[in-house]
Amino acid sequence: TLSEGVRQTLHGICGLMVGLSLAVIGQVYQTGADSYLLFLIWTLLLLPWLYRPNIGIFALICITSHVTLFLFFKQTFWAEKFPYLYLFALNLLSLVQFWICQKKYT
Repeated sequence: TLSEGVRQTLHGICGLMVGLSLAVIGQVYQTGADSYLLFLIWTLLLLPWLYRPNIGIFALICITSHVTLFLFFKQTFWAEKFPYLYLFALNLLSLVQFWICQKKYT
């Protein structure tokens, strides 16, 4: 059996490989998808890995969801029209993720 640290590390590497696969598919097939959609899909594909506590996957989800939110506001020009809405959404996302982390990992 694998130790818990090795298992979490392997899950984290697999999560990164999912993102790499999405990047390759986006480049090779030139899907025309917005960047934020690729990061959103990556974030959604990482969610099933949270069936057991894994801080590496959780950190990766936090990073990809923040990048998704940033790219959405940047590419849809909402950041220029509603800068306070962007900051509110970013802080709300951080608060929810922090709350989930507190519930799951303490």
